[in-house]
Amino acid sequence: MFKVRLTGRQLVRLGLTGLFLLAAAYLTAPGLIFTRAQDFSSRGETKKATAYYETVAKYFPYSAKAARALYFSAQQDIRGNGVPGAINIFPRSIGTGDGFGPKESIEKAIGKFSAVIERYPQSPWARHSYRELGEAYYALSDYKNAEYYLMQSLEESGMGDSSSTELLTKIYLEQEQNEKALELVNKSLAQKPTANPLEMMRLKGEALMALKRFDQARQIFEGIPIKAERDLTELLQDEGQETVRMNIDHWQEISQRYLSQLTGLEEGENTGVIRGRITKNGEPMADVKVYLLQDYDDSHYSSNTEGIPFDVTDQKGRYQFENLTAGEYALGLTLMAEDIRGYTLRTREERITLAPAQAAIMDRDFIPVIELKSPLAGTVKEDIIQFAWQKVAGAAYYDIMLGVVNRDAEGNINGTYTGSFRHDIRDNELTVDIQDEIKKSRFSRSISYSGGKVDPLSVLGPLYYGGEYTWGVVAYDEAGERISDSTGYGFFAREKDLPMFKIEDTGLTDADRLLLERKYEEAVAQYQKRLQENSKDVHALLVLARLYDLGIEHDQKNPAEAAKYYRRVLAVEDTPEVRKALADAYYNAGMNQEAMDIFETLLGTGEEQWYVHYRIARLQFHLGEPAKALANLKNVVAMENGEYVREFPVILALLLNKNEQALWFAEQVDDGSEYLQLLKQYIQKGYAVKTDSEKAIAAGHYDPALESLGDSAHDQFIKGLLIRATARNYPRELLEESIAEINDDTLAAFFEKLAW
Repeated sequence: MFKVRLTGRQLVRLGLTGLFLLAAAYLTAPGLIFTRAQDFSSRGETKKATAYYETVAKYFPYSAKAARALYFSAQQDIRGNGVPGAINIFPRSIGTGDGFGPKESIEKAIGKFSAVIERYPQSPWARHSYRELGEAYYALSDYKNAEYYLMQSLEESGMGDSSSTELLTKIYLEQEQNEKALELVNKSLAQKPTANPLEMMRLKGEALMALKRFDQARQIFEGIPIKAERDLTELLQDEGQETVRMNIDHWQEISQRYLSQLTGLEEGENTGVIRGRITKNGEPMADVKVYLLQDYDDSHYSSNTEGIPFDVTDQKGRYQFENLTAGEYALGLTLMAEDIRGYTLRTREERITLAPAQAAIMDRDFIPVIELKSPLAGTVKEDIIQFAWQKVAGAAYYDIMLGVVNRDAEGNINGTYTGSFRHDIRDNELTVDIQDEIKKSRFSRSISYSGGKVDPLSVLGPLYYGGEYTWGVVAYDEAGERISDSTGYGFFAREKDLPMFKIEDTGLTDADRLLLERKYEEAVAQYQKRLQENSKDVHALLVLARLYDLGIEHDQKNPAEAAKYYRRVLAVEDTPEVRKALADAYYNAGMNQEAMDIFETLLGTGEEQWYVHYRIARLQFHLGEPAKALANLKNVVAMENGEYVREFPVILALLLNKNEQALWFAEQVDDGSEYLQLLKQYIQKGYAVKTDSEKAIAAGHYDPALESLGDSAHDQFIKGLLIRATARNYPRELLEESIAEINDDTLAAFFEKLAW
């Protein structure tokens, strides 16, 4: 046996070397682990990030990264590690509320933030932890502890932590300690005038309003837009004019909300009341935050609640708003996601118009979601899909929603979405033939681009061999009012509980696999190879047609090339769907007569007739017959779904000086209400296209008409409309140039609403 003898000195050296290596590992390992945690966090993998942060804090407590790791770990916890706590439910938007996770996550975070302060009192992360603890206790409605830690935060920062000031002021206002709120915000404005001054002004105005010092409050709120215009124009000058304007508009909207509330408070006897109850299956829900939205125009988002009045329901689920001016109102709700898991609102969208001095009731009741029966939890389907669900009392028909399940490289679900799949189903079950459905879905209108390139499912269709799906049901009564749904507000669920199914991948070709992997050029080559083997391979022809039609990249569309492939498909499979795709390709390629010939063959077929007639009208316009096109459009609007012609007939009527017809169309078409008042002002002012330009347009001579228009604001307005009408696709850059040349605010606003 080979033996090694070590002297005492060698043993000491060996021990020192080991200690040195251990020390080196201790010094370097925390940094490496911490960097790994940050990488996971930046990719949204919060659970993995938390695990790595906790490793640093637990095993390397004396390292330079320990305090920061423990703090960041607590931040991940307080946000719920991807599991939402409160959610906001507004009429047209649903989202996470205050950004905090569920109660147990917040309590876990409190323990960690407290440990940061205890273990690392001199660390800057300890100072930050005071604010975080204040926010955490506020999320738990523990106002006493919230106030204590926020006061500590302000003491540590010398009033420098504006977010602590904001939240503490908010707490005082919610607790009706209005004098303390005013004192705190005045102190902040005096000592830290540059610390978020617009938000401080808002809070000051709110405190003054609560103290019934209405004149002073009005002065504050009227000053907010002025200060926003001055400060933000300079502060955000490098961000671009659009960003500057968006932020200024945000503060103008907030100011207007408060001024509207002030008007109600000042009017006294002429004001009304809205009250109601929030219940779950008829049982009261306490501590629900109820927002009152006035003149709701769908521009409010669930994250934007500044300046919106709210009340919190009592133990009987009651809320009440007083001193309300006449107008239209809707409700928004903030409540814990866990409290309504498996439930949905009986009515999600409801507005009322409040008359002067009226008292109105707006109740909201959460009811159990529709129970889905099949398919569930990853069922694999080969030939048919048998959808089945629980019957809903009072339901006249159902819609089925269907969407793709997306997974990351490790197989974890990282996103799902659903869209309309079947409408007006009169029973509580539906059988779908997979092969037939995949055939139909090839002509999907759901088009999207990601990473600069077309989504493969926009080409193959949303239903494809090898696909994985989730689904749901919505129930409606005879009047078309939504009764219930199967989804509720399930922002999170265990994978085994998701209603999912897969389609066998037996029909998936090698070319399809390459396309799904986003290897576009390789996929095209493989489809071409299949055509060499079989020139009538409909699937390969159709995929290539759609790739040219949609463009691998958005600016690579080639409708003329797409039309060649659609013609080859048509020679093998003559269906209305193929003819429509070919006609659209001809239209987009500017091949007007070819497109007209195909569209005319679709009259009276199963294709949507409003769309066929609409395209024919557009072609009549392009072929130089605008009056004929306008007459046809009048018939189109009367058809089912004809309102989706949207702005084109309004624009065409204005170009032909048919202003009253333009008004009629605007009252019929989708989104017409957006510009109706501006159109009425246009007509009242007597605007008209000048004679020579009108004659050229009426004769179908559009280029000479453009040349005949001068530099006046109205001529530039008409020029922009003519550009919009003659374009086959949305000419954004040309329209931006047009709006810049319209030197009249009213005409520019009208053009923006109508044509941009």
